[in-house]
Amino acid sequence: MGENVSFGEFFRALAKMKKITTASGKQEIEIIDDTDFFLKLKKVGVTKSDKSNPNLCRFLCIDVTYPKVLMLRKIKKCLLDFNSNGYMQSVGLKKMKIEDADKN
Repeated sequence: MGENVSFGEFFRALAKMKKITTASGKQEIEIIDDTDFFLKLKKVGVTKSDKSNPNLCRFLCIDVTYPKVLMLRKIKKCLLDFNSNGYMQSVGLKKMKIEDADKN
């Protein structure tokens, strides 16, 4: 858990390309199935369960009609926002002190 991994390396095996049609035309986007996403989070110790979180899925999905299809671009934007947010940095991992964070 202590090694640094890039965003791309972390999600590369899970990401799939999907063609979608929007008002501005057709485009290809990277997606991740919600079950794969939450299973990966459990494997690396971010969550205790691999059960999908409906609120998070709604937030990260392509559209509310496809709640189980998460956009990789939205996941990356959220992680960048969390990383640059002073409050999120002060709270840390599960509100533990930094020296205790690696124990879970």
